[in-house]
Amino acid sequence: MQIAERQTTEVKSSKPKFFEKKQIQFRSFLTQIDIQLYIINCDRETNKIIYISIYLYRQIFNWFELYIRKFNEKSTDNWNNTTKKIFAFYTIFKKKLEQIFGDIDIQYTAEKYLEQIRQTSSASIYTTEFQQIISYLDYNNNIYIWLFEQRFKKDVKNELIQIDRSTELAKIIEIAVKFDNRFYKRKFQRRKTRQKPDQEFSNRFRRRKEQRENQR
Repeated sequence: MQIAERQTTEVKSSKPKFFEKKQIQFRSFLTQIDIQLYIINCDRETNKIIYISIYLYRQIFNWFELYIRKFNEKSTDNWNNTTKKIFAFYTIFKKKLEQIFGDIDIQYTAEKYLEQIRQTSSASIYTTEFQQIISYLDYNNNIYIWLFEQRFKKDVKNELIQIDRSTELAKIIEIAVKFDNRFYKRKFQRRKTRQKPDQEFSNRFRRRKEQRENQR
């Protein structure tokens, strides 16, 4: 079955990632799919469902395979009520997915992730994950700021302690990312400086070796 693509726009987007079963990402997955469906101008309900099934993975696709086989192999008169509803309404299909594979207690899951999250790479990646997690929660803004600062690497955390704390999480995020980028540049520069003498020694050794070989 072909899905018509939007001809009136040149908007491009990256394809949604396959959804396996990380429940905290379920809502983001559906949002990505909705965006992609809009961009390719996929309006028919059945086409939407076929399209989203491409990005279901492992046990989630295994659940949907039963309905896909009925869709391909049987006439609509031989479909049961569940199959008819799933392929007739995209919203029903999404609700069915959420009932089976979504998180029945997303707030509890988000709190567990919030306890575990730490900055292990760039501040940008950390802040993105942090904001995704707290979008499921309803804490006081000061609590978010305190938790956000505590999970940073030592260098960034020490810098944040020394400045006047903003009451806006977005402002703290902006400052923290700048600090982290600055530390990264410093570390990169120091690494480059240390490597330079080694490179010079290596070049000098290579030139002497070439000179000896040419003298033979």
